[in-house]
Amino acid sequence: MLVPTAIRSHRTEPSGNGSSRRATRVRRLVMGSVAAVGSIGGTALLAQPASAAPTLTISPTGTDTGNCQVTPCLTLAYALTQDAPGDTISVAAGTYDVASTTTVPATLSGSVGSPTIIQSASGAGATAFVSTGATYGLVVNASNVTVEGLTFDSFGAAGIMVSPPQSASPPATVSGDTVMNNVINNADQCENTPSTPACTAAIGAGDYGESMWIMSATGSTIQGNNLEGGLGGGMLISDELGPNHGNTIESNIVEDNFLGCGITLAGHNMAAVFTSGPNAGQPNPAAGGVYSNTVEGNTSSDNGATGIGLFNFAYNNTISGNTAAGNGEPGIEVDSTFPGADLNGNSITGNTVGANSLMDGPGGNSPGQHTIHATQTSGIMVIAKATPVTGTVIASNTISGNYYGIWMSALGASTTLTANVITGAKVAVFISPAPGSGYWELGSDGGVFSFGASPYEGSTGGLKLAQPVVGMAATPDGGGYWLVARDGGLFNFGDANYYGSLPGLHVSVSDIVGVASTPDGGGYWMVAKDGGVFGFGDAKYYGSLPGMKVSVSNVVGIAATPDGGGYWMVAKDGGIFSFGDATYFGSLPGMKVKVSNIVGIAPTSDGNGYWLVGSDGGLFGFGDAKYFGSLPGLKVKVSNVVAMAATPDGNGYWLVGSDGGLFSFGDATYYGSLPGLHIKVSNIVGMVPA
Repeated sequence: MLVPTAIRSHRTEPSGNGSSRRATRVRRLVMGSVAAVGSIGGTALLAQPASAAPTLTISPTGTDTGNCQVTPCLTLAYALTQDAPGDTISVAAGTYDVASTTTVPATLSGSVGSPTIIQSASGAGATAFVSTGATYGLVVNASNVTVEGLTFDSFGAAGIMVSPPQSASPPATVSGDTVMNNVINNADQCENTPSTPACTAAIGAGDYGESMWIMSATGSTIQGNNLEGGLGGGMLISDELGPNHGNTIESNIVEDNFLGCGITLAGHNMAAVFTSGPNAGQPNPAAGGVYSNTVEGNTSSDNGATGIGLFNFAYNNTISGNTAAGNGEPGIEVDSTFPGADLNGNSITGNTVGANSLMDGPGGNSPGQHTIHATQTSGIMVIAKATPVTGTVIASNTISGNYYGIWMSALGASTTLTANVITGAKVAVFISPAPGSGYWELGSDGGVFSFGASPYEGSTGGLKLAQPVVGMAATPDGGGYWLVARDGGLFNFGDANYYGSLPGLHVSVSDIVGVASTPDGGGYWMVAKDGGVFGFGDAKYYGSLPGMKVSVSNVVGIAATPDGGGYWMVAKDGGIFSFGDATYFGSLPGMKVKVSNIVGIAPTSDGNGYWLVGSDGGLFGFGDAKYFGSLPGLKVKVSNVVAMAATPDGNGYWLVGSDGGLFSFGDATYYGSLPGLHIKVSNIVGMVPA
């Protein structure tokens, strides 16, 4: 018989059937030890005290017959049928083939101080459960269970999942569980086989819970585990069935998990926030949310997405003393992902953060991942999409090797930043301008003038150019911009990356009229006056007028759809040409309106419409593009309007003249103009909002 590695005593006796069953075991053990009874000074000695917790054993050479206390069994599933709360299951070294998921049922909840224990008899790495078709390696649906020293390899979804039973009525939680010193390799194999029955039936199919999934747990400890090589992410802490709080996640190594984050704290349960009544918009901690957890001393590196991420309803958590480097997205990210999310009160202190955003940062934005908004490497990031993130503390972290040490949305700007050591960063702390909070004006010499919150990142105003500059596009976070010249030469400033140019391709032209960025800042299109289109970076080619054998020489601009799946071109006569997923909503020739002075186009925020502007400041709206006024409508007579731009919500627009004069309509805020600064120019060719 195998010698168990641990015997737990002084446990609380269970009641009901479990108590009766245990009494039988105790009698058998006592009777079996009679021959070993002796006396020293008249004191009787028993081989095993009646208070010792039974130990069941499994072994690769065992059989699933009889009593696992007497003869080793073969499978953990069989041993669990004989287990009782407070028992220990000792797993001998070796490899165990697992064809179906093994579950610790809720009935096996141990008592506080006397947990049910499933542990390797020989330490982590010596005992390996290998999937031969199982979705999960081990599902723990019970409280006060310890899982220690086991290895799980190549499971369809998570190697270990801790959660209430999926049939439980919310809110439900498990508590007091300990998952420590386990190894999980190559999890999330369902990423490769999503249509198999096991994968389609998996909880969270399409996500699969990452290598380890801790769902709706409280007061639990996740310590010293090694999670590597998963096709998804590393560790997911979530709240689908009830709140997830008061847990300690410490000293785990989470590395090389291919697609997802290393360690994710994500509130998925919409009940985590009251949606009605006097507390509408406030946390509902009894129903959901991921809060008051401590994540400390972990290493989360070289994962496909964020090293340590907090998303949606993850608030008042402490992220301390961790190491994150080489991840595809930021080392540590706080991301609200949608309006109404609660990411408030998180503390990020004393972490060591190396170079991150290696895949997503330079404009890549891997499919299915959380967008990081920035186009450069970032150490720590706070993203607030539409709801302010407040009470965040980022202090005493060591951050190195990133373009942005700390990147924050405008709505996260109340974050407390103290005593961070940031080295090797071009920008130590960057706060993205709020959408519509400023704009740039562009001169034909490449001179750039910034107004409002738009940062000045440089210009070609001091350079001698072969061809004049004709267009400008901004990066998604407003931290940089591209300028394009008539010959297709490209100049990048701030966090705008260079993805190529026409001179760089030895393409000789002199008729480029505009440039448009892809939504993620990972590329750009140039358009020529004949409607020829040139794409760089992740800007896909969806067609052109020469490609359609349409002969024109009066195209004046290009605008991309919100998802980057297409673009519109506009001609001087107000003719519109749509490509990709850009929808045609009408044109001036189609309305039998004859003009020859159209100078620009601006799409609405949802892509379901666009405005055209003439050199006299006349406005024409199509689709859902609303009319908020025009210069002729104000009886202002000009003939030098050169461009327009729409506000982020589509409820206003700016017009700019060749002298830098700025006219605002709707909710477009006036932040200044060149005439207002007493600067006299006549070569402004465009404008771009932050």
